[in-house]
Amino acid sequence: MNCSPAAAQQSGEFPNLGRIGPSKAQVVGAIIGAAVVIGVVAYLVVPKKTTIEGCVEPDDASGSLRLTNKKENRRYILLLDKVPVRAGHSVVLKGKKRKMKSGDREFAVTKLLKDEAACADAKDTAAP
Repeated sequence: MNCSPAAAQQSGEFPNLGRIGPSKAQVVGAIIGAAVVIGVVAYLVVPKKTTIEGCVEPDDASGSLRLTNKKENRRYILLLDKVPVRAGHSVVLKGKKRKMKSGDREFAVTKLLKDEAACADAKDTAAP
């Protein structure tokens, strides 16, 4: 029987097992892929502020103001937060659209972009 130690034990060095783990290119690719996925998810999840244009009218039922959007022909109850909007004016507003459980639509106004003076309908109703 031969009682000599193994070759790796004699040299005192760790044996060369080759490259272990991913390469630098794989690591960079994984980081870029994760960043793209996070960016796409954030874009889809974060609510966007939109603009609507239309005539502001008083809402008799709720006592607040409402706006009929020219493009969609939908009515929105306006949620104003220190934004000076007057009834009877045609305006362009920036904010967020919401749909309530009751089916009514709300528009949380964040900024008045344009006040185009009196609405065409308001001028017609004001005439004698």
